[in-house]
Amino acid sequence: MENVFARMVVRVPEGDRLKEELARAKNELNRINRLNEDSFYGFESFDEEKDAAELWVARLKTRAVMAKKGYPELDYTFLGWRNKVTQLPAFIVLGLDNNEFTISVCAADSINSYVDLSVLPAPIIRQYAEVIGYLIALSHTEYEDDDVAITADFRGIMPKSARYVVKKALASDLFDQVLVIAEAPANWKIEHGASARNLVRRDPLIVGWVEETEQMFLITSFDPTALEKYVEEQHVK
Repeated sequence: MENVFARMVVRVPEGDRLKEELARAKNELNRINRLNEDSFYGFESFDEEKDAAELWVARLKTRAVMAKKGYPELDYTFLGWRNKVTQLPAFIVLGLDNNEFTISVCAADSINSYVDLSVLPAPIIRQYAEVIGYLIALSHTEYEDDDVAITADFRGIMPKSARYVVKKALASDLFDQVLVIAEAPANWKIEHGASARNLVRRDPLIVGWVEETEQMFLITSFDPTALEKYVEEQHVK
Protein backbone atom coordinates (compact mmCIF):
# COMPACT_ATOMS: atom_id res chain seq x y z
CA MET A 1 0.00 0.00 0.00
CA GLU A 2 2.94 2.35 0.55
CA ASN A 3 3.64 2.51 -3.20
CA VAL A 4 0.02 3.45 -3.87
CA PHE A 5 0.02 6.32 -1.43
CA ALA A 6 3.45 7.53 -2.51
CA ARG A 7 1.89 8.25 -5.89
CA MET A 8 -0.96 10.15 -4.24
CA VAL A 9 1.26 12.62 -2.40
CA VAL A 10 0.95 16.11 -3.87
CA ARG A 11 4.44 17.46 -4.38
CA VAL A 12 4.99 20.87 -2.81
CA PRO A 13 7.11 23.37 -4.75
CA GLU A 14 10.02 24.60 -2.66
CA GLY A 15 12.02 27.81 -2.45
CA ASP A 16 11.78 29.96 -5.57
CA ARG A 17 9.34 27.58 -7.24
CA LEU A 18 6.89 27.98 -4.37
CA LYS A 19 7.26 31.78 -4.47
CA GLU A 20 6.67 31.76 -8.23
CA GLU A 21 3.56 29.60 -7.98
CA LEU A 22 2.12 31.71 -5.17
CA ALA A 23 2.88 34.89 -7.11
CA ARG A 24 1.18 33.47 -10.21
CA ALA A 25 -1.91 32.52 -8.22
CA LYS A 26 -2.07 35.90 -6.48
CA ASN A 27 -1.63 37.73 -9.81
CA GLU A 28 -4.57 35.82 -11.24
CA LEU A 29 -6.65 36.69 -8.18
CA ASN A 30 -5.65 40.36 -8.39
CA ARG A 31 -6.53 40.42 -12.11
CA ILE A 32 -10.01 39.12 -11.37
CA ASN A 33 -10.48 41.50 -8.44
CA ARG A 34 -9.63 44.48 -10.66
CA LEU A 35 -12.42 43.62 -13.05
CA ASN A 36 -15.73 45.38 -12.59
CA GLU A 37 -18.24 42.74 -11.60
CA ASP A 38 -21.12 44.93 -12.85
CA SER A 39 -19.81 44.76 -16.41
CA PHE A 40 -20.43 41.00 -16.65
CA TYR A 41 -23.58 39.07 -17.35
CA GLY A 42 -24.59 36.24 -15.09
CA PHE A 43 -23.80 33.51 -17.63
CA GLU A 44 -20.16 34.61 -17.80
CA SER A 45 -19.34 32.89 -14.48
CA PHE A 46 -17.40 35.81 -13.00
CA ASP A 47 -18.05 34.66 -9.42
CA GLU A 48 -16.94 31.11 -10.21
CA GLU A 49 -13.63 32.31 -11.65
CA LYS A 50 -13.02 34.53 -8.65
CA ASP A 51 -13.83 31.71 -6.23
CA ALA A 52 -11.52 29.34 -8.12
CA ALA A 53 -8.62 31.82 -7.95
CA GLU A 54 -9.15 32.39 -4.22
CA LEU A 55 -9.26 28.63 -3.62
CA TRP A 56 -6.05 28.18 -5.65
CA VAL A 57 -4.19 30.65 -3.43
CA ALA A 58 -5.65 29.20 -0.22
CA ARG A 59 -4.73 25.64 -1.19
CA LEU A 60 -1.17 26.58 -2.09
CA LYS A 61 -0.71 28.35 1.24
CA THR A 62 -2.26 25.48 3.22
CA ARG A 63 -0.18 22.89 1.36
CA ALA A 64 3.05 24.81 2.09
CA VAL A 65 2.21 25.29 5.79
CA MET A 66 1.31 21.62 6.26
CA ALA A 67 4.43 20.42 4.45
CA LYS A 68 6.62 22.44 6.80
CA LYS A 69 4.90 20.77 9.75
CA GLY A 70 5.48 17.32 8.26
CA TYR A 71 2.01 16.69 6.82
CA PRO A 72 2.19 16.06 3.04
CA GLU A 73 -0.99 16.50 1.03
CA LEU A 74 -2.74 13.45 -0.41
CA ASP A 75 -4.80 13.41 -3.59
CA TYR A 76 -7.84 11.69 -2.09
CA THR A 77 -9.44 10.75 -5.43
CA PHE A 78 -7.87 7.30 -4.99
CA LEU A 79 -10.76 6.61 -2.59
CA GLY A 80 -12.91 6.19 -5.68
CA TRP A 81 -10.87 3.19 -6.87
CA ARG A 82 -12.80 -0.07 -7.10
CA ASN A 83 -11.83 -3.71 -7.10
CA LYS A 84 -11.76 -4.82 -10.74
CA VAL A 85 -13.56 -8.07 -9.97
CA THR A 86 -16.14 -7.10 -7.34
CA GLN A 87 -16.63 -3.44 -8.45
CA LEU A 88 -16.70 -2.59 -4.72
CA PRO A 89 -14.46 -0.11 -2.83
CA ALA A 90 -10.72 -0.64 -2.75
CA PHE A 91 -10.47 1.58 0.36
CA ILE A 92 -12.61 2.42 3.36
CA VAL A 93 -12.63 5.58 5.48
CA LEU A 94 -13.48 5.74 9.17
CA GLY A 95 -13.75 8.40 11.84
CA LEU A 96 -11.55 8.03 14.91
CA ASP A 97 -14.61 7.13 16.96
CA ASN A 98 -16.07 4.56 14.58
CA ASN A 99 -14.63 1.25 13.38
CA GLU A 100 -17.44 0.45 10.91
CA PHE A 101 -17.81 1.44 7.27
CA THR A 102 -21.25 0.84 5.70
CA ILE A 103 -22.99 1.62 2.42
CA SER A 104 -26.61 0.45 2.18
CA VAL A 105 -28.94 1.04 -0.78
CA CYS A 106 -32.33 0.03 -2.13
CA ALA A 107 -33.12 0.31 -5.85
CA ALA A 108 -36.77 0.99 -5.11
CA ASP A 109 -35.78 4.10 -3.19
CA SER A 110 -32.50 4.94 -4.91
CA ILE A 111 -32.79 8.70 -4.45
CA ASN A 112 -32.71 8.19 -0.69
CA SER A 113 -30.01 5.54 -0.67
CA TYR A 114 -28.63 5.22 2.81
CA VAL A 115 -24.93 5.84 3.09
CA ASP A 116 -23.63 5.50 6.63
CA LEU A 117 -20.76 7.88 5.99
CA SER A 118 -22.25 10.82 7.85
CA VAL A 119 -19.04 11.45 9.78
CA LEU A 120 -17.15 11.99 6.53
CA PRO A 121 -16.77 15.20 4.53
CA ALA A 122 -18.98 15.50 1.44
CA PRO A 123 -16.05 15.46 -1.06
CA ILE A 124 -14.95 12.10 0.36
CA ILE A 125 -18.46 10.66 0.23
CA ARG A 126 -18.63 11.64 -3.44
CA GLN A 127 -15.70 9.33 -4.17
CA TYR A 128 -18.08 6.41 -3.54
CA ALA A 129 -20.70 7.54 -6.08
CA GLU A 130 -19.86 4.77 -8.56
CA VAL A 131 -20.03 2.13 -5.85
CA ILE A 132 -23.45 3.39 -4.76
CA GLY A 133 -24.64 3.29 -8.38
CA TYR A 134 -23.35 -0.26 -8.76
CA LEU A 135 -25.13 -1.42 -5.59
CA ILE A 136 -28.38 0.21 -6.71
CA ALA A 137 -28.16 -1.66 -10.02
CA LEU A 138 -27.34 -4.89 -8.18
CA SER A 139 -30.36 -4.43 -5.92
CA HIS A 140 -32.56 -4.03 -8.99
CA THR A 141 -31.16 -6.91 -11.05
CA GLU A 142 -30.27 -9.50 -8.40
CA TYR A 143 -32.35 -8.77 -5.29
CA GLU A 144 -35.77 -7.61 -6.53
CA ASP A 145 -35.15 -3.99 -5.48
CA ASP A 146 -34.54 -5.05 -1.89
CA ASP A 147 -31.93 -3.55 0.47
CA VAL A 148 -28.32 -4.52 -0.12
CA ALA A 149 -25.32 -3.33 1.85
CA ILE A 150 -21.61 -3.70 2.36
CA THR A 151 -20.04 -3.36 5.78
CA ALA A 152 -16.43 -3.55 6.89
CA ASP A 153 -15.12 -3.50 10.46
CA PHE A 154 -11.57 -2.46 11.26
CA ARG A 155 -9.89 -4.76 13.78
CA GLY A 156 -6.67 -3.65 15.38
CA ILE A 157 -5.09 -1.37 17.96
CA MET A 158 -2.99 1.69 17.25
CA PRO A 159 0.54 1.31 18.62
CA LYS A 160 1.83 3.82 21.16
CA SER A 161 4.10 5.62 18.69
CA ALA A 162 1.25 6.27 16.24
CA ARG A 163 -1.10 7.24 19.07
CA TYR A 164 1.36 9.96 20.14
CA VAL A 165 1.54 11.38 16.60
CA VAL A 166 -2.26 11.41 16.29
CA LYS A 167 -2.73 13.15 19.64
CA LYS A 168 -0.19 15.77 18.59
CA ALA A 169 -2.08 16.38 15.34
CA LEU A 170 -5.39 16.67 17.19
CA ALA A 171 -3.91 19.15 19.65
CA SER A 172 -2.53 21.30 16.83
CA ASP A 173 -6.04 22.33 15.68
CA LEU A 174 -4.76 22.25 12.10
CA PHE A 175 -7.42 19.79 11.01
CA ASP A 176 -11.20 19.88 11.06
CA GLN A 177 -11.30 16.07 11.13
CA VAL A 178 -8.85 13.24 11.61
CA LEU A 179 -9.76 10.10 9.68
CA VAL A 180 -8.56 6.54 9.15
CA ILE A 181 -8.07 5.05 5.68
CA ALA A 182 -7.54 1.32 5.18
CA GLU A 183 -7.52 -1.12 2.32
CA ALA A 184 -10.92 -2.71 1.89
CA PRO A 185 -11.48 -6.47 2.02
CA ALA A 186 -10.30 -8.20 -1.15
CA ASN A 187 -13.52 -10.23 -1.28
CA TRP A 188 -16.45 -8.17 -0.09
CA LYS A 189 -19.51 -10.02 1.19
CA ILE A 190 -22.75 -8.28 0.26
CA GLU A 191 -25.45 -8.12 2.92
CA HIS A 192 -28.99 -9.07 1.90
CA GLY A 193 -31.35 -9.81 4.74
CA ALA A 194 -28.53 -11.01 6.99
CA SER A 195 -25.43 -9.39 8.36
CA ALA A 196 -22.24 -10.08 6.42
CA ARG A 197 -19.28 -8.55 8.23
CA ASN A 198 -16.02 -7.93 6.42
CA LEU A 199 -12.95 -7.61 8.63
CA VAL A 200 -10.09 -5.22 7.84
CA ARG A 201 -6.69 -5.63 9.44
CA ARG A 202 -4.37 -4.11 6.85
CA ASP A 203 -2.03 -1.21 7.53
CA PRO A 204 -4.12 1.97 7.78
CA LEU A 205 -3.30 5.61 7.27
CA ILE A 206 -4.28 8.43 9.60
CA VAL A 207 -5.11 11.59 7.67
CA GLY A 208 -6.20 15.10 8.51
CA TRP A 209 -8.95 16.97 6.64
CA VAL A 210 -9.14 20.75 6.11
CA GLU A 211 -12.72 21.66 5.30
CA GLU A 212 -12.22 25.22 3.99
CA THR A 213 -9.92 24.14 1.16
CA GLU A 214 -11.12 20.51 0.92
CA GLN A 215 -7.62 19.08 1.33
CA MET A 216 -6.35 15.88 2.91
CA PHE A 217 -2.97 15.50 4.61
CA LEU A 218 -1.08 12.43 5.76
CA ILE A 219 -0.47 12.32 9.52
CA THR A 220 0.94 8.83 9.99
CA SER A 221 0.50 5.15 9.15
CA PHE A 222 0.84 2.08 11.33
CA ASP A 223 0.68 -1.68 11.44
CA PRO A 224 -2.41 -2.54 13.51
CA THR A 225 -1.55 -4.43 16.66
CA ALA A 226 -3.75 -7.13 18.16
CA LEU A 227 -5.32 -6.11 21.48
CA GLU A 228 -3.52 -8.85 23.39
CA LYS A 229 -0.14 -7.76 22.05
CA TYR A 230 -0.87 -4.09 22.81
CA VAL A 231 -1.79 -4.87 26.42
CA GLU A 232 1.30 -7.01 26.83
CA GLU A 233 3.62 -4.34 25.42
CA GLN A 234 2.11 -1.38 27.26
CA HIS A 235 0.91 -2.75 30.56
CA VAL A 236 2.71 -5.99 31.44
CA LYS A 237 5.77 -5.34 33.65
